Amino acid sequence: MIYLITSASGFEREAQREILEIVKGRTKSLFMKGLFVFESDGPVLEAVKEAETKYVGHVYPIQKEIRITKDKESVQKIADEAFKLANISKDEKFAVRCERRGNHEFSSRDIDIAVGNLIEAKVDLENPDKIIVVQIIQDLMFLSVLTPDEIVSKQVTVSKKYEKRPLNRAEFKMSEAFEAFEVEPKKDWRVLDIGAAPGGWSKVLSEQVKEVVAVDPAELKFKAPNVWHLKIRIENLPANVGKFDMIVNDMNLDPVESAELMCNLAKLLKTEGIAIMTVKFITRERKKHIAVAEDVLSRCFKDFKTKRLPHNKLETTIMMRRT
Repeated sequence: MIYLITSASGFEREAQREILEIVKGRTKSLFMKGLFVFESDGPVLEAVKEAETKYVGHVYPIQKEIRITKDKESVQKIADEAFKLANISKDEKFAVRCERRGNHEFSSRDIDIAVGNLIEAKVDLENPDKIIVVQIIQDLMFLSVLTPDEIVSKQVTVSKKYEKRPLNRAEFKMSEAFEAFEVEPKKDWRVLDIGAAPGGWSKVLSEQVKEVVAVDPAELKFKAPNVWHLKIRIENLPANVGKFDMIVNDMNLDPVESAELMCNLAKLLKTEGIAIMTVKFITRERKKHIAVAEDVLSRCFKDFKTKRLPHNKLETTIMMRRT
């Protein structure tokens, strides 16, 4: 039997070791944090329920694995597959529980509605007889129809890796990038931080440069006198925003989309200006994501340096200069 297991973000390896101490099997890492797959012929649900755990969160038995796309057309495909698997009678009560991770043109709510429309039984979110579990991880979907007692939900008691909590993990990523690429921001620099919220990169930059223009519709969790927060999408950036010494991009986008965006912004960089961008691994084909991103970026940038940094193991950071 195959199971999808959740853990606290950053503690996947600890959770894998923990589950292997409870019951024999094999673990397989996924490309998003807080998730991994476990395969075992043993009594997994019973063993995990009885064991004292610190890292394991939810345990979902998986009955079907399906490849999907990020397009809206996938909604009906998911609903059809769920309906075929469900086998729920009119006398039973059911609930749909969809969790979606990654970039898609549809929401979890879209899935809930589409699946619910195909099943004639009564919806009961509080006390269902059957639960249709839909776990979407970018282009991969795990599907199951389970009774409530077939889902194990444990309290994760360890969830912090830092005694002193940063604004967010991005603070470490920014500092590590400067060190790895030997970048020394100057006090008179202007920096454009796109997709800035909650503000980890802007915070680090504000301590080293003259001005940071942080662009994000969401709120920043800190304020500084030299940080100018534009609560807009980057596509609506004013034409009179000026030139920058550096542009940084930690947006959670498809690598090609992110690279295209950086090329569109290259004209805002001063000659030989620096750009730093993270390449998000949206599938297991990590080398392919890096290659396609660099292919797009090569139209506008040069002197590429690409590194995996300690605090971004599920992504790669690229530093480059304007051509």
